[in-house]
Amino acid sequence: MKKITQYVKRACLLTVVAVAGGLCLSPEGATVSAQTVDDAPARYSVGYYRDNAFLRNDSNFTVVDTQLEWPEAIDFADLRPLQTALDSILFEYATPDGQQGYTQFKQRMGQPVTGQLAFLPDDRRFCYVTTTVRVKAYQPRQWLCMELHQRVEPQPLSPLAARDIYRILTFDLLTNRVMQTEDLLRVARLGNLDQESFAILFEQLSDRQFYGLKKADVDGVWIDGTTQTVGMHIACATDDEAFAYERVLPIRSMTTLLTRDAKRLMGRKQSDRQPVFTPMRLTWEGDSIYNKVDKMPSFTGGREALNHYLTTISLFDRSTDSTAHGEAIVAFVVDKQGQPCDVHVVEPVSPMADRHAVTIVKGMPRWQPGSHQGRAVPVRVYQRFLY
Repeated sequence: MKKITQYVKRACLLTVVAVAGGLCLSPEGATVSAQTVDDAPARYSVGYYRDNAFLRNDSNFTVVDTQLEWPEAIDFADLRPLQTALDSILFEYATPDGQQGYTQFKQRMGQPVTGQLAFLPDDRRFCYVTTTVRVKAYQPRQWLCMELHQRVEPQPLSPLAARDIYRILTFDLLTNRVMQTEDLLRVARLGNLDQESFAILFEQLSDRQFYGLKKADVDGVWIDGTTQTVGMHIACATDDEAFAYERVLPIRSMTTLLTRDAKRLMGRKQSDRQPVFTPMRLTWEGDSIYNKVDKMPSFTGGREALNHYLTTISLFDRSTDSTAHGEAIVAFVVDKQGQPCDVHVVEPVSPMADRHAVTIVKGMPRWQPGSHQGRAVPVRVYQRFLY
């Protein structure tokens, strides 16, 4: 594991220090490993994917908006149970291959619309599908919490059924077990809370919302080992509205509500297990991905242009996550046209800081592509962000 971590850090091109008042750049030499094709196993790799699709099935249309933070390698654990659960819940296609499940999901809704339509579509035959998967919390070599939300909103004449799913899955990295709310929280005990605990749980609500409650369900739970807190996603309804909010409380105040599995998860020590080695993607659009080439990719305009770009981006808002301290490493491929793509976080800091770093990389203009033996090739590069 030490060699793999050193391999990733050696490959970094630039260090970006994100602070409250600005960005501090610390250039480093571009060094790479002795390998040509980028086939080293990843200790941690979460892919950040975004897709928008306009699909047609006869006279029915579906607009798809998808944002996935897809776990591909976490501490050399076998992620297939988690990936299969995500695929099954969101795409109704039980496979550890998220790309295949998502492709099947879209194909059931129709084919991509290309060119100009021969008729004016009926808005009543539209359906809007929004899917989001995000890393909620991560405790190294212990557990990973994933938040998923999918909303299917059919208009009056759409044949698709309405759907609104919200889940938080906790994946035990040692036992490969997928756990949901009822596995971690004694939900039945929520109705027997004392008055003080009940008030703490709902103190974020206005008086109108609190006294008008008709339903309040905890439909998601996550554990943050760094802050020693338990978070809850609470779905509420009154006669006038439905809404949801999050409540984060110290673990010590939640002991009577946590299950034995939750306490066991948090109380155990790290232990060894049989590792599963997963390389990052080896090809991009049919070509091998390299990390050592005759000519490495370079930011158009050089380091000065890159520094200018970084000074114009939005800074990380530390008030949204005061715990974000450390080094995030983002891996991305510069394709044959110089476009940054296939963005992964390979060394995390926190979910919010990681997204910030990914946003910076995804917003980059085209690079000068790398070349090998006289032809342009996809090259994977790494960039560090210090928070």
